[in-house]
This record gives sequence, C-alpha cells and structure tokens, in this order.
Amino acid sequence: MNEALDIIRNSQRTEILFPEAEIVLIVIYAVLMLSGIVSNLLVCFVVTRQCLRKRITLGSSGPKSRNLYVANLAVADLALCCICMPFTLITLIEYEWRFGSVLCKLVPVVQGTNIMVSAGTITAIAFDRYVTIVRPPGSRVLYTHSRWKVLFVIVIIWILSFAVTSPVFFYTVIEPVFFYDILLYEKCIEKWPSNSLYTAFTVGFAVIQFVIPGMVLVTIHLRISAYLKLHLKNFSDKSKSGKCHKRARRELRRNRRTMFMLSCIAVAYAVSWFPMTIYQVLITQIPRVYQNPKTIYVAFAVCHIFAMSTTITNPLLYGWLNPNFRREFYVIFRSISSFFSKLFSAHVNRPDGSKNQQPNNTLAFMNDKMKSTTVKIMTTAPRMQL
Repeated sequence: MNEALDIIRNSQRTEILFPEAEIVLIVIYAVLMLSGIVSNLLVCFVVTRQCLRKRITLGSSGPKSRNLYVANLAVADLALCCICMPFTLITLIEYEWRFGSVLCKLVPVVQGTNIMVSAGTITAIAFDRYVTIVRPPGSRVLYTHSRWKVLFVIVIIWILSFAVTSPVFFYTVIEPVFFYDILLYEKCIEKWPSNSLYTAFTVGFAVIQFVIPGMVLVTIHLRISAYLKLHLKNFSDKSKSGKCHKRARRELRRNRRTMFMLSCIAVAYAVSWFPMTIYQVLITQIPRVYQNPKTIYVAFAVCHIFAMSTTITNPLLYGWLNPNFRREFYVIFRSISSFFSKLFSAHVNRPDGSKNQQPNNTLAFMNDKMKSTTVKIMTTAPRMQL
C-alpha cells in the first residue's frame, strides 16, 4: 500500500517538472540565495562600520540618516533570500506543502510584506535624492534628513506593507489532494470568497508594489534630468570665477552620478518585477480549468527568478555604484586578502620550532593592518553620499 502511494505521488510530481528542470531550479535559486545573502550582509556590515566610525570620531550614536534606507532595503532583501526563495523552491520541486497550517499562513504574509518594504524603500530613496538635488535650499527645511524622520518613514513603510499584505493571512489555507479516499498530499493555496475579490486584491497589490514605484522612479528621473540640463546651462552662462565654475562642475558631476544610479534602479526594477506583475494579473483572468499545471509552474518559476534577482541588483546599485561604499568594500576585501595571504605565507615558511607562535603573530599583524586602514579611511574619506 505504501509503495503504491509512493508511485502515485511520484507520478503526480513528475507531471509538473522534469528532474533536469528541478536541478536547474535548485542551482539558480542556490546562486541567488547565496549571492543575495552575502551581498546584503556586506551592505549591512558597511553601514554598521560607518556607524561605529562616527561614534568614535564624532561621538555620534548612529549611521548617516540616508544610509538607514539602504540598510532597511538590505534587511528586506535578506528576508527574501532566507524566507521567500527557500519555501518557493521547495514548493516548486515538491508540489506539496509539508510545513503545517501556521507556516502556510505566515510565510506568504512575510514574503509579501518584505516585497512591499523593498518597493517602498526604493521609492523613499528616490524621493530623498530628488529633494537633495532639485529642491531649493530654503525649502529643504521641510525635508531635512534627520535620523528620526528617516526612522519614522521606515516604520511607516513596514506598517503599510504589512497592512496591504495581511488579507493573505485570512485566505491562505491547507487544501488536501485525494486519490479516491487516499490522501496524496496537501497544498498551501489562497482561497478567496470570490474571484472578483481575489482579482481586486491582486491588481491592487500590483499597482502599489510595481506601478506606483515605477511611476515615481520615472518621474523623478525626468525631473532630475531636466534640472541638471538647466543647471549646467545656468552655471556655464553665469560663472565668473574659475573656482566657482569648478565647484559647480563638481556638484553637477556628483548629481549626474546620482541620476545614473536612479536610471539603473528604474531599469532594473522594471525588468525584474514586470514579468511577475503581468503573471499575477493574467493568472486571475484565466479560468482554473484551462490552466495547464506545467505551463503555470514554469511561468511562475521564471517570473519569480526575475523578481528575486533584485536581491542581488539592489546591493550592487546602492552599494557598488556609491563611491564611498565601494571604498569600504575595497578596504574589507584588502583586509581579508591580506589576512589569508599572511596566514598562508606563515604556514608555508614558518620553521618547525615556531608552530605555536606564528599564527598569533599573523593575527596581530592583521589587527594592526585593520587599525591602520581604518585610521587612513577616517582621515581621508569624504562623507557617504548615495
């Protein structure tokens, strides 16, 4: 009887994905999860390092206010890597839910909340850049980048994100699948009272998560682009001193870098989330009886992979394109490389009589190297700009 059940279950599972497709999915998701976790942890480490440096040198008790947005985005992306992708991968491969009714309700809410937080944080960063570049100095008083205001915005983003996603908790249930009177497996699915309510929620979620942030990013990009063109013309016409002209050029170059970063963010966000948004909307319009399971699963897997690629592109765009973040990354990589280089050199070249002393000397060298590098960066690095 048990062998017959195994045969039936295996036949049901292989109807959805071939073993080769499962291997490809596992490899892709593993790369995404590992890369996303490492890169976002690195961003969090850099922000923490900046915070500790400011506390030592300036007596400040926290990171730069703008970097709180970047840290919040990294936390949301880490949650997607650790919660969203693993459960989605298991569901795609197993075609069943093995984790009970509580996780069946909680996991989709956590996933949706972090997706919304990521979208809201990206929008907040874009608006912050717009205020910094375009708004005249006199009107920036209303938009000061105090740490408490940024923290307040972040808290509001999390609350609204949870509120938007919370209906999923009430309509996600465990649905058993039977073969005659034999329970084959259980699925975790959304079961809404009516198809119209499900469609309204799906479309509303897509508008809040994709359409509105996309429109904000495009609008801000166009406004900053127009401002920079006009600003460059005015400085070229009115600059009288070479010093003033050089300072203006320097400011414009910095603003152009910001605009380039916002352009990359807008393109990456659109490319990553557009397929999933279209999939979610279309799936509500296709009657379930006409849905081919294999086509639906493959389409969802491809769209989900595109969407989760933001966990890698976000730290690259907000970290690597930032000169000060990039400088911190170089310091960390050089320190790690120097440590392992000295450790390997000491292991190869040490005499037999100094086996117990050399590793301690290497660690002491590493500690001195980190201290000297930190002092050098503290005295030469400009303030971090996004």
